[in-house]
Amino acid sequence: MVVDGLANFNGSEGSVARDAVKLAARQPKAAVFIELAGDAREDRVAVRVDRLEAAKVDRADVFLAIAEDDVSTAVKAGENGGRTLSHTGVVRSLVRLAEIEAKRGAYTADLVLMLDRSWRRANLRPSFSCRTAGRAGSPAPPPAR
Repeated sequence: MVVDGLANFNGSEGSVARDAVKLAARQPKAAVFIELAGDAREDRVAVRVDRLEAAKVDRADVFLAIAEDDVSTAVKAGENGGRTLSHTGVVRSLVRLAEIEAKRGAYTADLVLMLDRSWRRANLRPSFSCRTAGRAGSPAPPPAR
């Protein structure tokens, strides 16, 4: 398990996980805002990333993921042969949108989503992520176990 890009440990270590999440929650973060843009016939979203300097980072890579819920796979062979497996949050697309510098200020974009016709629109959800670099004064991660 990795928390906030700093701590890594076995996910079965409950107390380590709780401590890492508590520490990460106290750290300043960049702000990411997402909203649907346009009308129901359009596949557009608006994104804004702000407060990188407050998060004590020099730069960040902004990613867009499109995930689909309620996906199933009919397994033909192997240990799960003959079963149908259900999946949630299947990443259909992952794109690096931009590299932004904290000194530049906010990043904003109005994006047209490129959706495959085989994906079920009602089950899709966009997600944005910032991978940050240059954290000044970050706490040391707990040792890997």
